[in-house]
Amino acid sequence: MKRIVITVALFAVLATMAGSCQKEKLVESHPTSTELATERAISYTVDGAANHVILRSEAEWDGFIDSMLSLAAQGHEVSFVNNGATVNGEPTKDVQTLTTSDPTEAKKWAKEKVDEGYTVSTTYANGQYTVVAIKK
Repeated sequence: MKRIVITVALFAVLATMAGSCQKEKLVESHPTSTELATERAISYTVDGAANHVILRSEAEWDGFIDSMLSLAAQGHEVSFVNNGATVNGEPTKDVQTLTTSDPTEAKKWAKEKVDEGYTVSTTYANGQYTVVAIKK
């Protein structure tokens, strides 16, 4: 009788140990369509030094543009492009320029142009932001 109880107890312990070694099923979360729409892969340069960043929200996107304008205001030459922006039609050499003293206007315009597939360069001199958008 003692031997049966020990055997059953040993079997129960081994069965629970074997169960704990099994891999758990991972539940993958799939981003919603709004999350996909706001994710941006941005390549940018500051005074010619190339960098890359992934921005996952509108707040990060706003902060990034603010930091680019701030760097421009400090005398740096910055440019940036959204690598994931869809470009409609055939490639053109379209160049558009905005000159303004209003950082909010510069920010809004730069965001629109980057999302349209333009490479945006920004400089600041004499109290004016010069934002140049180039579509290749």
